[in-house]
Formats: sequence, structure tokens, C-alpha cells
Amino acid sequence: MKRCVHPLLAALPAAVLLAACASAPPAAGTAPAPSPPSPPAPAAAPPEDARLLCREGYRALSWPSLGLPRFTDALDVALAEDTVWVLVAPAILVRVPRDEESEEKPTFVSSPDPEIRWTGVDVDPADGSLWLSKAGSYELVHLDAAGKAVAVPLTRVTGDGGLAGVLAGPAALHATPTCADHALWSFERSGEMVAAAFEAPESLADAGGDRVVNMRFACPRVHLARDAAGAVVAFNPMDARLHRAGSAGDWTATGRPYALQPPGRYSEPGALRSEPLSPEGAAAYLPDLVNGLFFLEGEPVLLGSPAQPGQQAYFTDVPYGIGTILLRDHEGVLRPSFESCGGRVLLHVETDADGFAALTREGLLLGR
Repeated sequence: MKRCVHPLLAALPAAVLLAACASAPPAAGTAPAPSPPSPPAPAAAPPEDARLLCREGYRALSWPSLGLPRFTDALDVALAEDTVWVLVAPAILVRVPRDEESEEKPTFVSSPDPEIRWTGVDVDPADGSLWLSKAGSYELVHLDAAGKAVAVPLTRVTGDGGLAGVLAGPAALHATPTCADHALWSFERSGEMVAAAFEAPESLADAGGDRVVNMRFACPRVHLARDAAGAVVAFNPMDARLHRAGSAGDWTATGRPYALQPPGRYSEPGALRSEPLSPEGAAAYLPDLVNGLFFLEGEPVLLGSPAQPGQQAYFTDVPYGIGTILLRDHEGVLRPSFESCGGRVLLHVETDADGFAALTREGLLLGR
């Protein structure tokens, strides 16, 4: 397939990923410290087999069909009215038409700097432009419809590190730092900080002592999504609750904490709870592992762990399995369901009023 490569028009400074600790000064609207950990969760009922996403008519597009290598490292996905934007490592955006009947071929936007590493992408609901987060740098990249990129430095942030993702809300841009004393920062579109929220119970600089820090879980990652009304909602793993963004950088907890035990910085991957996928014990999953948040038919859904063949599930750096567990909110209680999608593990899911897009190791899934 022929590629149309469009380099960004603005040169951007080089960046390298630094797994370091950063800090921001307290700001108005800072969320309260997390609640005490939830009590141990009871054994979960086996997940029901339900097609919430991959229903009849969904499409599975392999990476080669989009002009990409078979073993593509896809990082993020964002939805616009007629376009799906896929972020591929290290700094390539792939524009895919959502309409199955479209004759338009995928096009590519790439950074001219080979050292740049983009980590997240989102479509601004205000004007349809794109926002990109970067590793190793506290700045966002704003990409307009003409392909012009502008670096937006973030204020009131100190230390080394970078950003793991970004989501554009009606009132602010919300960025998740790679590792910091607060798990979420909110900024005006000019880059001026509005608030720092979801303070870690312990500074990473103070962690350790006699306990071994597991760097896989050392820095809790807040998961962000927009609900059906366009409001920004966050799942905070430190208190296992959903929080809704206000207009002034404040966050309001909604509902009660879920019965989850998300892994913390001292967790051993092999010690995570495992539950059988079915009474027969042919597959298992990790009921406390949350990898994302999205909304489906107006209700929040947590993207859970892969379902792995065998009687015991294990945490792995490279997800594998026969499908994915989705955790649905039912009157404040999470109900697990098994999403097969043809035996593919879902790595990231994005939804809007017109459907969904999901990343897998094999390619891109699209549905209505």
C-alpha cells in the first residue's frame, strides 16, 4: 500500500524517556488525599460471556493492511467524527477513515526528529485539533488541521520526567505524568497549570526502606475518559473510585469505592489475585488489574486484564491471552464480562456516540 507521509512543520526538541520523579506546587482545586484502601475484595463470580464491543459487523484491520509492520507498537487511539487517529511508536500518527465504504487510504504524520517519543494523543472537542504528550519533556504538542505543530511548554512543573498521556476536556487539558507526586495535572490550553490532583500517599523519593519497590507499579496511573455528555471522568487506582472533573480543576468522587485491590509500588506481580474465567478452570484473569476506562451506552467500563489460558493468570509486561475482561459498573458494583474479539487482547479502547476503536497487538478494531 502506498504511504503518504507528511512530516510535521515545526521542529521539536529531542526527548528521552526518564522514569524520574517530578513535582508541581499545590494549586487551587487540588483533589483530597486518597481514601484508605478498600477492604479485601470477595471472590468474584465467573465473568459472563458478553459481546459488549465486538458485536456483529465490527471490523478487524491488521497492521499490514494499514501500511504498518506486523509487529507495530501502537500506543494510543483517538476518535474524530470521520477519522481514527492511531499513535505508533516512536512518533507516528496514522489517520484511518472510520467509514468502511471510504476509498481514502491511511495517511501518516510523523515527527522530523528521530529522538522524539510521543506517548498519547487526543482530539480536542473544541475544534477537532490534536494534542500529543511527550516522553522526557514537560510540554504538549498541538497539531492543527493543516498539520502545523506547536510545542506548548507546561508551567509550574519541576524535575525530570515526561508525560504518559493527555485528554482534552471542555475546561482544561488533563495530562498524566510518567511519575510524580500527583498522578494528574490540569492545564489551560496555553500551558498554564490549573491544578494538580490525586496525590500519592507516599512520595517516590521517600519510598523504599526495608521494602522493595516494584517499578512496574511504582507510579499509579490515573485513567481518563469522556462520558456521553463530554465531561471528563478519571479512575484513580489509589482509592479505586471514579472522579468527575469540575470547571476549576476540582474533582468530585462519584459513587463508592470499588472492591478492587489495585497493585501498589510494593506489589509483587506474582502475588496478584487470580480468578478462574469459568468453573472448568480452562482460563484465568487478574480481577484487580485495571488498564483503562471508557464509556459504553452512558455507563463506565474499566478495561481489565487479559484472559489467559490455564488455571492461573500472571502479570506480564507484554499482554497475551484469549480475550479481555471488561469490568462494568452495575449500581456501584463491578461485574466482569469476557470480551473475546476473535481471541484478541484489547490494549486500549476509545468510544464516542458513533462507536468504538480498540488497539490490539495484531491491529485496529472498529465498530458501531
